[in-house]
Amino acid sequence: MYRKVPTDMKFVEREKETLRLWKEKGIIEKCFHCRDGAERFTFFDGPPTANGRPHIGHIETRAIKDLIPRYQNDNAGITWKPGTLEESVKEEILAAVKEKM
Repeated sequence: MYRKVPTDMKFVEREKETLRLWKEKGIIEKCFHCRDGAERFTFFDGPPTANGRPHIGHIETRAIKDLIPRYQNDNAGITWKPGTLEESVKEEILAAVKEKM
């Protein structure tokens, strides 16, 4: 069912073997097209430290930013827009609404 994991830890060779397998089976292409036709979900991800230096409070927001797209990926195609400033999100949404009108 599976190959025993080698203990010699030849990382470069293992990565090359994984890459060869992914290319051979078209894994990347399948990932991009596995949600074709599904409802779209857009996730606007703000800058990582918009409110000053990183601190323990950032852990919760980063966990949520990781959890929501993973959950939505089970149900919809994901469009992820990293590094979006919070002020511009409103403007982007308004522009998208105007385009549809």
